[in-house]
Amino acid sequence: LSTDEVVATLAQMKILSCEASLRNFLLKQKHTTIQIFSAFAYSTADFVRGLKARNNSVEVIVGTINAFTDPQFIYDVASILPKGLWVDFRGHKSIHWKLYLVAPMTVVIGSANLTDTGLNLTRDTCVVLRNQSLYDDYRKKVEALKGCSSDILRPNSKKFRAALKQYTELHERTQAAKQRAEAK
Repeated sequence: LSTDEVVATLAQMKILSCEASLRNFLLKQKHTTIQIFSAFAYSTADFVRGLKARNNSVEVIVGTINAFTDPQFIYDVASILPKGLWVDFRGHKSIHWKLYLVAPMTVVIGSANLTDTGLNLTRDTCVVLRNQSLYDDYRKKVEALKGCSSDILRPNSKKFRAALKQYTELHERTQAAKQRAEAK
């Protein structure tokens, strides 16, 4: 970005908070394209459904770091967005992004995962930036990400079902171990 672009972007920057949450910001979007990239997600399939119900084209790319993403979220969103879901099954190498792109030029970036806590910003933060160059640069990174590994899959891919089954088993083992540790 040029110096002028940085100055213009900062002048339009908006910090979201629990009063002006990421959830509310995204739910105000209608008739646009929204892309969501999150290290993990759970209990927010209805939120994704709500975005789609506002005549938005929605795409979600979710990671599988430490098996935190709830498999039920993946199953549910696969049925809501059969062509708009990508799961990064690379485990500890999967995306750690917390990025939300809203066409034609809005970038929301911060610490909020696609969870109720993240969307409500009760402990996370996000910044809204309106900048065409930044938006375009992230779109290029997204396309590169989709092609960088044979383990970033859509529900209609041949490997998806087996990868999700294996991931679900890992998630269940991880959650059981966590519950045992918390019980001590």
